[in-house]
Amino acid sequence: IFISIVIPVLLFGDLTNIYTILLLASTVWFFIVGFADDYIKVFKRNKEGMSERCKLAAQCIMGLIIGLAVCFSDQIVVREQVAPEESVAAASLSESIDIEKHDVIKSTKTTIPFVKSHEFDYKWLSPFKGTFGWYCKWAIYVLMIIIVITACSNGVNLTDGMDGLAAGTTAIVGVVLGIFAWLGGNILNAEYLNIMYIP
Repeated sequence: IFISIVIPVLLFGDLTNIYTILLLASTVWFFIVGFADDYIKVFKRNKEGMSERCKLAAQCIMGLIIGLAVCFSDQIVVREQVAPEESVAAASLSESIDIEKHDVIKSTKTTIPFVKSHEFDYKWLSPFKGTFGWYCKWAIYVLMIIIVITACSNGVNLTDGMDGLAAGTTAIVGVVLGIFAWLGGNILNAEYLNIMYIP
């Protein structure tokens, strides 16, 4: 799985794109963690492998790195229709990336099912307003990124540990995510299916 992801990305991927960089970094990071765990089990003759605390710490560190990249990178934005006055107000809090277009903003929105318009904004969880509320919503957003990455990583480990078939479930998830990424890359498809447009 590692080779089939990394080699095509290095050969054909846009290595200046922040999403590609984060994908590659997280893949290499978790490969190293998994390799270290297997190395301890096989060569050190320790059936336990890497301790749970070390694994959890490694997962949280990568989640934090990705969360901070999402928070501070100007390349990670959400494209949506916003009123000019909203865009100017967002600019006062350093949220707007391109005021001229009025549609590219730094946002804590995510697409999830069972929510009106399939969008959930983590600023709704912040009990504060103003500048402190801005920092609070991004702290919540980064924390959620850490939780999701840790949960997904452990979900794959549990699946693999139970039946040794993580490759099959990973392939199914990879195909579905690929379809969504392809559909989300076209603004017409994204609008029609009401999914987040990925520029």
